[in-house]
Amino acid sequence: MRSAALLLLGLPCFVLPCLAQLPEDAEALLHKAAGAYRSADTWHFVASERTVTEAGDQRKETETLVLTARGEGGRTRVEFDDRASAGVAVNDGRASWVYLPRQNRYAKLPPKGSEEPAQEGAPALNSEALVRRFPDRYKLADERVVNARILRNEQVGLQSGEADCTVVEVQYNPPPGMREGSIERTFWIARDTGLIVRERSLASMAQPGQPGQKVRVTQEIDFQMALVNGGFDSGLFEFAPPPGAQRVESLRPDAEPTETIDAVAPDFTLQDLGGGSVQLSSLRGKVVLLDFWASWCGPCRYDMPIVEQLHKERAADGLAVYGVNAEAAERARAYLAGNALSFPTLVDRGMEVAGLYRVRAIPTFVVIDRQGRVSAYLRGTQSRQQLEQALEKAGL
Repeated sequence: MRSAALLLLGLPCFVLPCLAQLPEDAEALLHKAAGAYRSADTWHFVASERTVTEAGDQRKETETLVLTARGEGGRTRVEFDDRASAGVAVNDGRASWVYLPRQNRYAKLPPKGSEEPAQEGAPALNSEALVRRFPDRYKLADERVVNARILRNEQVGLQSGEADCTVVEVQYNPPPGMREGSIERTFWIARDTGLIVRERSLASMAQPGQPGQKVRVTQEIDFQMALVNGGFDSGLFEFAPPPGAQRVESLRPDAEPTETIDAVAPDFTLQDLGGGSVQLSSLRGKVVLLDFWASWCGPCRYDMPIVEQLHKERAADGLAVYGVNAEAAERARAYLAGNALSFPTLVDRGMEVAGLYRVRAIPTFVVIDRQGRVSAYLRGTQSRQQLEQALEKAGL
């Protein structure tokens, strides 16, 4: 299948001084940029996005590589990789397909209006909102502007070559419903096309239910490809299964190998917070409870005292409890110590194990029996009774 576009995501962006004359009117540039996206009928964008959300002492960071394209006749393509999961969705004008690279599995989606059940996770990949991700974001670049000023000219390296850009700093009025909010964005606008090829933004708003506290969201978007209204390969909208890919009827979570009850649990080796190494397969003979959690996750914090009780009370029965955390080790260690939690936690900084176990939301609990097979897969908050029932089923 055609996946060369995602390889472009690793290309660096180069910033060089530019001696061209600065335009005089920042708002005119914003209007030109917004107009370019409003008039876009077809497009091809490839970008890397990094988002950091901070609220009090909680911090969440995500990094996503994304391709979104639309051609004539309703043909579309979306690719994403956010470290925890990855996927490709293609509509070739006749049929829609979804491919999950880390499983090397693909499926054909039911047509719109069909009575066939939708595939969980697949509609989000193939949704019009995701296809229109960047045109919908930037067609409003000239609305609710409070102040705009030109900072400088720069050249930004894209896959198609260097783009001569004007850098514009903009302050916006927040949208209705955004309490005590402020939005600041800096755009790198290509002078020839009016397309935005880089963005740095900061949004701040009041935290619901927390008087005096703010939520801050910073975002960095770097484009490696930005084309509208033609000029790109129509082969983007063709789907050809990669070598060795398995076609399946369903991509629902309960059909995935890592989540199928009685399937062999995928092996892994991770370091714990003390620097030691833990290999899952070395725990054969024990019942293993994996708790995927994060310090910023409210539902995780609710469940962790229950996990701690099970760790202390059932270890003698052959239970091995391990948290799995993708945050910096120092942050996870501080949270555990500050809340008197002693169960061992493994550092999954690259979210490779979370991806291996198809963790889409946290908390997620995976129970593995004494023979090393998945016995239960539980998403969301769980009561002690629910967890004990899952452990009993696994042979504890």
